[in-house]
Amino acid sequence: MPLTLDGTNGEVFPSWATAGRPASPTAGQTGYNTTTKQIETYNGTSWVIGTSATTQGTSGQYLQSAGAGAAPTWATLSATGALIRAPQILTTGTSYTTPSNCTSIYVEAVGGGAAGCGTTNTSVGAGGGAGAYCAKYFNAASGILPLTAYTYAIGSGGAAGTASTGPSGGNTTFTVGATTITAGGGVGGGRTASGTVPDFRIGGVGGTATNGDINVPGGCGQQATFGSSSVGAAADFSGSGGSSIFGGAGAGVAGSSGAGSAGSFGGGGGGGNSATAVSSNGGAGGNGVIRIWEFT
Repeated sequence: MPLTLDGTNGEVFPSWATAGRPASPTAGQTGYNTTTKQIETYNGTSWVIGTSATTQGTSGQYLQSAGAGAAPTWATLSATGALIRAPQILTTGTSYTTPSNCTSIYVEAVGGGAAGCGTTNTSVGAGGGAGAYCAKYFNAASGILPLTAYTYAIGSGGAAGTASTGPSGGNTTFTVGATTITAGGGVGGGRTASGTVPDFRIGGVGGTATNGDINVPGGCGQQATFGSSSVGAAADFSGSGGSSIFGGAGAGVAGSSGAGSAGSFGGGGGGGNSATAVSSNGGAGGNGVIRIWEFT
């Protein structure tokens, strides 16, 4: 079919089926493919769709503008510095392995929260301190390589109980080469002396962080106040736990009651509050956590 030019009705190109394309085409030869129902042009190597097309690109490329009056071109996306996937949350285990295309990571660590102090007889307990927060960026110069294992430890929260000082939280650590970042666990709160009026006990201090680009101490637990000879009166308060960077402090209580446990990673537990001859556990501290952001 010859090319027909018609100023009113438009142009009609020569046509062929895919199987019947010209045997010896020349670069720039254009026609309508009745098999694909599209205009196609021979670019000197292969048939491409569209009269202005020069290539169809390859997998992973995108079409990029070349400016006004110029044909667009295919380009390859540069993935350097791109986030690879959703952040990895580590709550157990001891070894983390980077993905195959990972060249840098941003590590956030929170230490374990301490338990609030438990009580026996007529006494009240102070709140436990929260775990610290530590964050650091590691890249190839720091020792990050694809498909490489790195060791870590998750600090446990202090266990609930009636010990005279709430159990402290454990340290959370992450190691790359010779560098270990540490998010320290919180320190447990103490309890008032049985039957002593008035009596105060300072809450446990928050953990400390080391070797991070960012180091934030955990929140301190609140003090316990034993202000009357009758436990359960309005003057008797146990201390709430300290808040971690994620919040979650365990609540203190008034009157004869068990304390609140931490509600988030690294939070400190609340102190207990006892009536005569009745023991009351301090609230448990929250376990630590590691969050890792992975980049190409």
